[in-house]
Amino acid sequence: MVAAGGYAVTFPLCRAIKEVWGADTTNGRWQLYKLDAQDYRTEFYDIPSNRDAGQPLYYTPAYLRSVPESERVAIEDFNAIIGYADIMVGANYEYNGVVFTPPVELETMIEVWGRFYTEELTEDTHENYWTLVHPSILIAATLREVEIFNRNTQGVNDMTAAIMDKLSGIDMDIVDEDQSEVSQMGG
Repeated sequence: MVAAGGYAVTFPLCRAIKEVWGADTTNGRWQLYKLDAQDYRTEFYDIPSNRDAGQPLYYTPAYLRSVPESERVAIEDFNAIIGYADIMVGANYEYNGVVFTPPVELETMIEVWGRFYTEELTEDTHENYWTLVHPSILIAATLREVEIFNRNTQGVNDMTAAIMDKLSGIDMDIVDEDQSEVSQMGG
C-alpha cells in the first residue's frame, strides 16, 4: 500500500516489469501507462512532492543503483536530491521499483506484474515454488551447476537438455490453460 502523497514503490527480486496497476476504494482498479525514463523525466520534470495528488496514470521503472554507490557516500551528500531523483540510499542491489505520477491522493495499492526471481533457499527448512511443485527440476539445475564448476561441457549440455525437456512440459501446461474455454479465434 502507498500512503497518500506517495509516488514510488520498491520491490525485491524483479527481473522485468511488465505491467503496473493501481487500486483504491474510490476509483476501483486501473492500469498505469508506461513511459520510458526519458519521456517520463521530460514530461514530469518537477519535484514529485510539488505535484498535485490524484489517481496515478503513468509510471516508469526507477533507477535504484546510484553512482557512486550510495553506501560509499555520506547521507548528507544526498540531501539535495533525495525525494527528487529516483535513488535509494544504502545497499539496494536486489531491488527494483517504479515511480508514478501523479502522487496518490488516497491510500493506493500498487500491483506490479512482471518476471521475478524465486527467493533463495538459504536454510534447510526454506521452501519455494521449485521445492514444492517441481523438485526434480531444482535437483537437475543444481547438478548442472556442479557440471559447470567441474568444467564438464558434455555434462552441462546433458543436464541442460534434461531441464529444458521438463520445462517444455510446464510451458505446454500453461498454453493448455490459456486455450481452455476458447471457442473461436480472433481475426
